[in-house]
Parts: sequence; C-alpha cells; structure tokens
Amino acid sequence: RFQNGLAVGAVPVVLATQFRGGAGPQWGGRYLLLSGFLLAVVGMAVVFRPSAPKPVAMGMAALSAAVTVFGLVWVHERTHDVDRAIAAINRRPEPVIVSGIFHLAREGGASYRAPPNDNGKRWLTMTPAAGPATVADVLTRAGMTTFADIVVSGAPRRQYPGFEAGTTTHLRLFDGVDLEVTTWRAPS
Repeated sequence: RFQNGLAVGAVPVVLATQFRGGAGPQWGGRYLLLSGFLLAVVGMAVVFRPSAPKPVAMGMAALSAAVTVFGLVWVHERTHDVDRAIAAINRRPEPVIVSGIFHLAREGGASYRAPPNDNGKRWLTMTPAAGPATVADVLTRAGMTTFADIVVSGAPRRQYPGFEAGTTTHLRLFDGVDLEVTTWRAPS
C-alpha cells in the first residue's frame, strides 16, 4: 500500500513542477517512468494472481500489447517524418536556417555533420528574448546575405531589418504540423 501511495502521490508533483522547456514532444513523461513502472508491477501482481479471472488477465495482456504496438508505430512514423523534413531543409540553398521552433534543430541533430564534412548549414534557434532584429544583426555581422526562416504554418511572418523576404515554401513536419520556410536576402 505504501508503494502505491508513493507512486500515485508523485504524479501530481511531477506534473506540477517539471520544467518542459519549449519541447513538449520530447518531454514524453520521462519523469513519470518510475511511478509508471511501480504501478505496472503492482497492477500485474493483482491481475495475474492465480485467483484472478483468466479473461481479465488475457484482456490486460492484449491491451498492453496493443499499447506497445501503437507506441512503436507512432515513434517509427514520427521519426521518419521528422527525418524527411530535416533532409528537405538541409537540401535548401541558404547557408543558415533560422527557427523559433526550439526543438527543431535538436530533432534534426542526427543529420548534423561537423566540418569539414558538413552540408554547409548553420542552424540558429531564435529565442523570444532575442527577436528578429538581434538575429538580423548577428547574421549581418557574420557576413551572411541570405538565410531561411522557419515558422509553423499560419504563424505571422517575422520581419528582419536589413533583409527582404523572398519566396515561401510549405513543408510537412509531421501529421498535423506544417512549416513555412521563407528565404530572406540582404538587398543588393
């Protein structure tokens, strides 16, 4: 009983206090793993005890298998969708990719190759505190004359002082989330 109370009691504390940052998809409840494991062990001890009805035990086993398969399929699909989107971004001609989507560069981390074998791309994740004017200043001081800006589709277009917006293309990140990628150039 103490273990049950400890496992269940920790859940609201974790949900109320854990910093998730700007990466909700990656958070995934990782700080709930121990509570979940403890509750799963207690649940299995109850469901699979010798006196438990067999249909209940079989139903729980089938449900557990179904949840596991669903999770594996979801991770597979999401991983491949993100890989495809990052590959498309890396094929773009701009030397710098600017994004205010905090987890986007981290999602594409597997595609990063350090110099001299890199693809020439530099990723710049913009924080709300920095803003477009700061990014424009950094890019100008770095000698960059063109870059790609990424926003979630439907978000307002940012304005970068000293640069002019070019074409915007749409890119599917994963199911239900599309990106708009705009080319920005310094005037000639």
